[in-house]
Amino acid sequence: MSTAISAPLDVARVVEPLADRAWPAAEQTPLGPWKLRATRNITWRANSVYTAAPAGAGNHDVDALITAAEAFYARIGQQVIFHLSPATWPDGLDARLEQHGYELAGWSEVWTANASTVVQRTNCDARGETVEVSDTPDGAWLDVAYDEPGNARAVQEAIVRRIAAPCAFVSVRDGSDVLACGLAVSDGHWAGFFSIVTRPEARRRGRARLIFHALSAWAIRQRATQLYLQVLARNSTAKTFFTTAGFAFAYPYTYRLVRDRPA
Repeated sequence: MSTAISAPLDVARVVEPLADRAWPAAEQTPLGPWKLRATRNITWRANSVYTAAPAGAGNHDVDALITAAEAFYARIGQQVIFHLSPATWPDGLDARLEQHGYELAGWSEVWTANASTVVQRTNCDARGETVEVSDTPDGAWLDVAYDEPGNARAVQEAIVRRIAAPCAFVSVRDGSDVLACGLAVSDGHWAGFFSIVTRPEARRRGRARLIFHALSAWAIRQRATQLYLQVLARNSTAKTFFTTAGFAFAYPYTYRLVRDRPA
């Protein structure tokens, strides 16, 4: 059964392009009103069909677009994945993909906030730790943000270094050790938060508040008034903190793929 994705359309139409630019895929190929993204199969966002489109996207043969997307990913040896949001074109794409055998592959959410509210709500004492803000990531920051096996760290580092918009790489440090980190990307009146990580042994001691405070303060200096972030729908612990920090749920997004097709 198809699951409808609905939310205030104006918010999704603003944030979806921002999030796409903030996490740029290595390969981005236009396909009608869509875009085909590929990045060595690391992270679904950077390896999926971007289906958000502005109003008046025009007339297109949707089944032909799906077939073309499948052919593209088959050529590069990757599984075809569709990224679906309230800004997706056309309105019935979710149901159409279900008819083509695509299954839901997880729910995520976009949350938004007023930047000034987050600065106020997350103001706290660093208790002797150092909060650093840089426009480039160093090795210690990358070690915490992308502590993953294989080539995942290298691929995600390459994504980060492709970001064209102003960035802030924030870290909470005890000496040379990074205890927590986060990334903000400014784009117009908005800034997005990404790669928010606290090392397991350093959690529940207020480091996330320090990261959010530094990121939101930097965003305001960039003249951003609104913030957004993305979170897995099942991550109730993170969402509780986001609420405390001043964020609120804005809209859901999800992915569809065919699980038994070879990559």
